Amino acid sequence: MKNLLFESLEKDHQIIRERMAELKALVNRARPDEERCLELFRILKATVVAHAKAEEFVLYAVVEEPHNAPEKELQHFAYEGYEEHDLIDFLMKEMGTSEEITLQWRAQLNVLGEMLEHHLSDEEEDFFPKISVLLPEKAAMELGEAYAKERDIIFAKKTGTRPAVSLAPSLQHH
Repeated sequence: MKNLLFESLEKDHQIIRERMAELKALVNRARPDEERCLELFRILKATVVAHAKAEEFVLYAVVEEPHNAPEKELQHFAYEGYEEHDLIDFLMKEMGTSEEITLQWRAQLNVLGEMLEHHLSDEEEDFFPKISVLLPEKAAMELGEAYAKERDIIFAKKTGTRPAVSLAPSLQHH
């Protein structure tokens, strides 16, 4: 049975995938609404940053400084995750300076989508199953609550809004 921590992480991964797909669909229209594209990008960026920072703070910290052999075997996931988060953040910061949708920005969006999918899939298929075995149910529940709280605080700081039930308000209203 899944617990709150991994349910929250995987739900957030799905939200990130959905936001990326929505943004790509809008950008690839014959005449995209550039203002709306950049607005969606800002929301995607806040979503990714809030997820990544909370994940680092709560989950990566469990294996970053291992206390036993099983944790040590997972330590590389934390360090690889930090590096992937940094690369994704760097690309999003560069994209965030754009005031229009250029060919370069579209290329960066495609690369960002590929990087995100690689990272999310690696975590879901390799890291989460392995670390979930190490975490007692109570610890995983507490980490899940800490993750959701940290993520929501970061998202609120990045957007000036409080998330509803999920990571952020729905983007489907347009």
